[in-house]
Amino acid sequence: MTDPDLAAQTLMAGPDRLEVELADLLRQAQIDGELDEREQ
Repeated sequence: MTDPDLAAQTLMAGPDRLEVELADLLRQAQIDGELDEREQ
């Protein structure tokens, strides 16, 4: 592949990788104050 951005992406993202990516996004949103912190 000659496109570096495309080459950096995995072709088949497994559930574990997606879970980590989602957790990172949610953590960053919480740090940025975009999520409410609620006790249940």
